[in-house]
Amino acid sequence: SSGINAEYGVPLFETTVTFIHSCFQYIIMALVFSIGHPHRRAWWTNLPMLASMIITIGLTMMVLFTPPDIIPAMELAVIPSTQYKLMMLMIALINLLLSLAVEYSYRVIKPLQYFLKLLRCKKGYKNKFKYIIDELDAAKDFPPKDSSETGC
Repeated sequence: SSGINAEYGVPLFETTVTFIHSCFQYIIMALVFSIGHPHRRAWWTNLPMLASMIITIGLTMMVLFTPPDIIPAMELAVIPSTQYKLMMLMIALINLLLSLAVEYSYRVIKPLQYFLKLLRCKKGYKNKFKYIIDELDAAKDFPPKDSSETGC
């Protein structure tokens, strides 16, 4: 299924909408999951990623709002209504906001993290250094305040 009606060789409306929607989904996924490990920086502080996102969003908006005959190599169908295009854009924006809200709430709301941890039946940490960090956090007398306690 190449997105072209085999009988007539005409691009299909459904594949055009699916393609544009999937482009928005890839952009949303990159924005939502770029915060935290392994990147450790927010996407707006990562200049190469920011440039990539601006270019990708711009190209996707161009594909959405320009007539398909301007980009004939993509073989896209005409989306007849500007209102429908704006609705697709609004759905993508709502999807982005909901995705960011869910991801942010998972990171910030400790009871939600605890509940999801219970659902996964995770018994402990995967990495041993996290046990050490917990022990150090629980130790009230570490690090020693006086140099006589360390022997140095």
